[in-house]
Amino acid sequence: MSEKKNGQVNLIIDGVRVTVPEGTTIMHAAEVVGVKVPRLCYHPYLSTPGACRVCVVEVEGAPGLVASCAFPVAEGMNVRTTSPKLRQIRRNIVELQLDNHPEDCQTCERDGNCELQRLAYQLGVRERKFAGEKKNYKSDYKAPGVIRDPNKCILCGRCVRVCGEVQGIHTLTVAHRGFESVVVPTFERSLADSVCSNCGQCINVCPTAAFLENMNYDEVWQKLSDPHVTKVAQFAPSVRAAIGEAFGIPPGANMEGQTVAALRRLGFDYVFDTQFTADLTIMEEANELVNRIKAHGTSDLGPGKPLPMLTSCSSAWMKFVEQFYPEYIPNISSCKSPMSMQGALIKSYWAEKMGLGAQDIYSIAAMCCTAKKYEAAREELRDENGLPYVDAVITTRELAWMIKSMGLDFANLEPEEFDNPLGESTGAGAIFGATGGVMEAAVRTAHQMLTGEEMPDVNIEAVRGVTGAIKEASVEIAGITINVAVTHGMGNAIKLLEAVRRGEKNVHFIEIMGCPGGCIGGGGQPYAGQDAVPMDRELMAKRASALYGIDKAKEHRCSHQNEHIQKLYDDYLEKPGSHRAHKLLHTHYRQHFPHGVIPGRGIDGNQESCIRPSDPRFLELEAFINERKGRPHEDSELIPVLHKAQNLFGYIAEEAVEYIATKMQIPRSKIYGVATFYHYFSLSPRGQFRVSVCMGTACYVKGAGDLAEEFKRILGIDFGGITADSVFSLECARCIGACGQAPVLMVNDEVHTRVTVPQVQKIVDQYQEQIGKSGSRESETAAR
Repeated sequence: MSEKKNGQVNLIIDGVRVTVPEGTTIMHAAEVVGVKVPRLCYHPYLSTPGACRVCVVEVEGAPGLVASCAFPVAEGMNVRTTSPKLRQIRRNIVELQLDNHPEDCQTCERDGNCELQRLAYQLGVRERKFAGEKKNYKSDYKAPGVIRDPNKCILCGRCVRVCGEVQGIHTLTVAHRGFESVVVPTFERSLADSVCSNCGQCINVCPTAAFLENMNYDEVWQKLSDPHVTKVAQFAPSVRAAIGEAFGIPPGANMEGQTVAALRRLGFDYVFDTQFTADLTIMEEANELVNRIKAHGTSDLGPGKPLPMLTSCSSAWMKFVEQFYPEYIPNISSCKSPMSMQGALIKSYWAEKMGLGAQDIYSIAAMCCTAKKYEAAREELRDENGLPYVDAVITTRELAWMIKSMGLDFANLEPEEFDNPLGESTGAGAIFGATGGVMEAAVRTAHQMLTGEEMPDVNIEAVRGVTGAIKEASVEIAGITINVAVTHGMGNAIKLLEAVRRGEKNVHFIEIMGCPGGCIGGGGQPYAGQDAVPMDRELMAKRASALYGIDKAKEHRCSHQNEHIQKLYDDYLEKPGSHRAHKLLHTHYRQHFPHGVIPGRGIDGNQESCIRPSDPRFLELEAFINERKGRPHEDSELIPVLHKAQNLFGYIAEEAVEYIATKMQIPRSKIYGVATFYHYFSLSPRGQFRVSVCMGTACYVKGAGDLAEEFKRILGIDFGGITADSVFSLECARCIGACGQAPVLMVNDEVHTRVTVPQVQKIVDQYQEQIGKSGSRESETAAR
């Protein structure tokens, strides 16, 4: 074999010689020679935990199998990616996953598009071999956008990683350990009671159906058969650019006309275009930007000031800013999203033209976005009678399922046109669906409002593209330099807003889209197929190209050129920013709780005042935390801090978690995951004497289960319980570290070894006597 040269590595994979760049993993090197190693937890845009072990391979000379997704190549390495041994190991792993999985494939929403199902087929798994206890958790249906079914979770951790690494939200964690491991929000509450933005990226990357959108199509079917209501539909720009993929059509196809036709076949009486109100949004938003610039100049850029102005079209981003950056709420444009503007016009302007009442209309929106379900449910987006402007939101996936269930040959439907007057749009309305599109459309119209003239070149290439964390440009309009910035995905939003907070970026207008790539990468878009990757950038680029193609083909490419928009203002709204326009097209935002914690961010004054409990023990905890600030590995100080909190309070209360999260700038989910992983920590009150029975393997086979049952009988409580007098609490420990002296238990910090069932009563009596002696001493002291 030739020597290693210029950062290249030579190795052999399945008998084939290959040369790859240094640092390449075995998994990627195998792909060079045409081998796709099976995988489950791996995702190219996320960190690599090597958790599922499905991708293990044999490396000559290695002491054991290695995870190919995480193991780098080395010079002269000889790798086998397949063998009878490897095939059996992979099958065993998948069989164990399946045997702890619900047996409902035929009725599962991911049937036919499930990575676990596909892998089981590829590996030849044809039966369920292992019987035994299965996990049994309640599903979480409370959040309007995203639902969670832990019973279908395979603990790949993709959802945890995308939420933390890409979105920067850290809603989820893996709590507990062993068979009890489960992916949950902090304190195992509903997603609705967490910092979840409802963006749905967890759905996109989940290989099974552990995360799904909270579906509304059953309600829609019911309403479509109701002859007493007028059924109206709208759909977003990015839906037309992606829905074809659900029918086997290559990415990047514009299926606008077919989608209109399909909605009419489903039973909708009218089909309007959300791109129409994207144009309307630009009229209002550009007017707002121009007024802010005129009123405040271009130098007033401090947080909490009218500039920089932030776009408000992404509902996931709106929830995020309300929880993570409430100080920026005054900077947000007051414009509703195009979906909500269209909903308001349908039940006001259009209803009046048709002689209908708002209650006579059933209005649905087909969106790329699961967070739009959250938006439609907001109290602020209802009329004066409490009726929602948008009655239901279905995702691109839901719409595709409805079309399939009708037996429609979607690809070959004859294209149809939108209904008017709410169906005409310009090119500016189309590009809303791609990151940078709102910014580009707004600048086109702001130029006309400031100068009275059209932009010589309406393309702003600098803000286009699905790659790049932050894109910036400077636009000269009427002698004013307007600095703009664009980003997509909440993780990138954090980077941008933190740079603005620190004064490192001088920008006047910021567009933020909650999902990677913008709406084209929304949480409700079609699942990645067998040969695709969730969140694939090439796929999103093709979807974006469809929208830019629509823009380029339009006769009018600026929102103010839309004749139907002009007529709407003449007949109904008067002018951008009018009283009626504000009533129908604008809204407001407010701080939501729990507040979000951004790792590494400094604490502002409002947060500081919110987390100062009167209990003096918090001051002692704060001093302990402050001693650890600035250490090279500050995050590793979490465990000592948790020990301190438990010693101070007897257990780790929710208020303590909140306090630690804010003081250390560590997400609550991470704290909760650590606190539930280690046996020593308790998140509920404990007795004066904490009995911990080790149920590790060594202890269990020597009778620890019998000890546990005896403690339960004598104390009258189960694991996790506390006696009525708060003297004893009973816990299950996974390993105390004295396996050679099994069975083992601890009472507080005192270890009891080789315990027998008859000794249990003696141990209980021993500690009860201590209570009695302590009480006698206290009485004597009081008497003296």
